[in-house]
Amino acid sequence: MASARTGSILDQVDAKIRAAASDEETLELWADIRAAFDEGGPNAVKAVIEERVRRSRLAVEKDLKETRSVTRSAAPKKKPASTKKPRKAAAK
Repeated sequence: MASARTGSILDQVDAKIRAAASDEETLELWADIRAAFDEGGPNAVKAVIEERVRRSRLAVEKDLKETRSVTRSAAPKKKPASTKKPRKAAAK
């Protein structure tokens, strides 16, 4: 599906990512993007990116929920507020 010019651009991006000593996650994402583009063009790339964002969002929400649960269980228990109102000082 990729034209010669597009292939050249993909090769240049690939070379720059590898030259930058990118981490494994970045290399994996690039490989997924490139494969998606070769198979289905820009719409397939958009779908890959949207899926990655969705998975990241769900992971962050799960981590946040777990963190809140731990902090709530570790927090000191609050004493119930007194139901009595403080007396006002008598005016002199």
